[in-house]
Amino acid sequence: MILKDSFKKEQLPFLFLDTAYDSTHALYLADDQYQIQNLGVIQSSDLIHHSLYQQLKEFDLKLSQVKTLITIAGPGFYTGLRVAEGLAQTLSHLGLTHYSFYHHQWPFDLIADCQAWVCNGFKGQIFIAGKNNQTQLYSLKDQSWLEQLPQNVYSYSEDSVKTIEDPIRKAGKTIHFTSQLFNEKLIELCFQVIQKQRREEIFYFRSIQNEFKTNGA
Repeated sequence: MILKDSFKKEQLPFLFLDTAYDSTHALYLADDQYQIQNLGVIQSSDLIHHSLYQQLKEFDLKLSQVKTLITIAGPGFYTGLRVAEGLAQTLSHLGLTHYSFYHHQWPFDLIADCQAWVCNGFKGQIFIAGKNNQTQLYSLKDQSWLEQLPQNVYSYSEDSVKTIEDPIRKAGKTIHFTSQLFNEKLIELCFQVIQKQRREEIFYFRSIQNEFKTNGA
């Protein structure tokens, strides 16, 4: 159990930002005073920035007063993940400390029977993560990926498996969604990330080279 009282004042307040799936942000001040906002949309930087501004205003804070930023580093698409990463790069010039973690990491620590975490990849791909941070991208057309899955598989939400849910269920597998548990454990997860000083590289489903590749290049 992480003792929040043991954290230094210079690490608080902290801001959490997830733009991988449904644009969630949270602000933690101290003494368990915090607020979580879920916008239910992705790839909308204007909405996110406005919502963050309103949240800070409610607590009479300026962005320059935030000491730590924690973001989701993926897996996800360029347009979504760059919203959080771009803000983090901007705030780093204010002296803010930036940490990050993956959506597919934490379920293995908190859910006893979690053996596989899955989600949609880029255009007909499926992303599968196992324990020890082992990850693999498969083609949806190649049914061999179903053989890699245990009876119980986990994903963030229905949207994160919308292109692969049917074949998984037809194969007799059970899908469990982690979004509710994520929101319940979010503050605890953030403290763990700060304590471990975790900073992950962004995990894009599609490489930067392919993202900006032009026809004939």
